[in-house]
Amino acid sequence: MSCSISPNTRVNDGDEMKVLLTCGGTGGHIYPAVAIAKALQAQDPTVQILFVGAEYGMEKELIPREGFRLETITVTGLSRENPLAAARSLWQAGSGLFRASRIIGKFRPDVAIGTGGYVSGPAILAASLRGIPTLIHEQNAFPGLTTRMLSRFASIAAVSHDAAVARLPKAKRTVVTGLPIRPAFYQTLRMSARTKLGLPADATVILSVGGSGGAENINQTVCQAAPHLLANKEIVLLQVSGDRYYDSVASIAESLGWPDAWPERWQIIRFMQDMPAALAAADLVISRAGASTLEEIAAVGIPAIVVPSPNVTDNHQEYNAQAMAQQGAALVILDNQLTEASLLSSVNRLLQNPAELKAMAIASKQASHPRATEELVALVRSLALS
Repeated sequence: MSCSISPNTRVNDGDEMKVLLTCGGTGGHIYPAVAIAKALQAQDPTVQILFVGAEYGMEKELIPREGFRLETITVTGLSRENPLAAARSLWQAGSGLFRASRIIGKFRPDVAIGTGGYVSGPAILAASLRGIPTLIHEQNAFPGLTTRMLSRFASIAAVSHDAAVARLPKAKRTVVTGLPIRPAFYQTLRMSARTKLGLPADATVILSVGGSGGAENINQTVCQAAPHLLANKEIVLLQVSGDRYYDSVASIAESLGWPDAWPERWQIIRFMQDMPAALAAADLVISRAGASTLEEIAAVGIPAIVVPSPNVTDNHQEYNAQAMAQQGAALVILDNQLTEASLLSSVNRLLQNPAELKAMAIASKQASHPRATEELVALVRSLALS
């Protein structure tokens, strides 16, 4: 039975809860919101969920594919260099605030959740101005501009890293929850993963992955290092190139003797369909430092050599990487310091020191947040019922 409530009245037990989620821009913002939405539905199939995204964001395709209703507003990131673009962004933010307020007024949610992206700004602010409890979630160790601005309005600022707490000094309430990821990352076992991927049980598996889009510098450096790594006949190298770099990676590899020289032990993969299995099968991972990627690595408990991308706002990947390194779970190589020599030095250091590798694996697992989704759902429900 639908309940009729004013914007300032919270839902009561037995009534249908209405939840608005806003996210956009990248999968790192969208998938945590989807995880929260699905967990809410699993707890209560009657919950009504509405997503608000940007008109031209990738959420326009992903959210409906996940089975959720989506409303869109026009909003872009604030340019810090071009005054004209900045003025246009501010105008769109005002227009987006008005549009978001109309959507919220029609839907009348009990709680609003923002998981990042420019669209979260006007949507969460509009909800807050209407007296609706709000929760924002920050994936990165260094909170983005949208999170820093919204933290003073949101009822709760949930963060993935302890380091983010001090960087939100004006937040009303801060809670460290970790980052929601798929349960499969916690559930996939090493031997079953190797069987599934056709990998030898006793091999030393190195996984290289540059995120969903791939990473050119990591790809090229791993290619250069591959013949030296594969001189050790126990090593299997899984190189997930990303679609846009597959042809160039394959070309470099062929010039080095692939696949004839290492037909099974150097696998170049355009896109890894089963990343939980790939991580579970690995002894060591070479990776970018996106928040979701590092949370997935920690969930499995794999030592990592992390190369933060320099092409991100506020250099947040370096903060993510350093947070993981401080926990003893990763070695960090800055992108401008990534060379064949520096990569081989780090890989050999770890493979030649099993005790260090094991300690990093333990630290990685300890850095994970297996109850992140559960804790966020509990916070959402507490706001809706308050």
